[in-house]
Amino acid sequence: MENHSQEYIISKDIFRTMPETGLFSTDLKSGNNKLYNVLKAYTCYDNKVGYVQGMNYLAALLLIEVKDEVKVFWCMFALLFKRNWRMIYDVNTPKLMNLLALINDRLSKDDPQLLAHFKNEDISLGAAFSPVFITLFVY
Repeated sequence: MENHSQEYIISKDIFRTMPETGLFSTDLKSGNNKLYNVLKAYTCYDNKVGYVQGMNYLAALLLIEVKDEVKVFWCMFALLFKRNWRMIYDVNTPKLMNLLALINDRLSKDDPQLLAHFKNEDISLGAAFSPVFITLFVY
């Protein structure tokens, strides 16, 4: 990993990720923290995007279901590269902006009252929906 600040951010997020489960509380230095290992490996692999908050929830859910670090890495690869979800984490978040525009368009057509309610309450669609997309519907 070229950027040690990414390792630091990952290490901070590990202990914030589903803390109630206790699944990811293993010491990072032991090499046995599967979530840290998967995120660090993915970050090394995709050094253009690197690690971004939200990836931790995706990796955590996959680890809960799949359990094997290597398989989880390849699942993340398939989702983020092959399905192009990595663009949701890219610097300008093009996929996120596209999804928010789609929601705006759908609400404009299908439920303009709800869209008006969001605006009247000063709730941006980004604030309401970004966490759902950034965590790929996990959080």
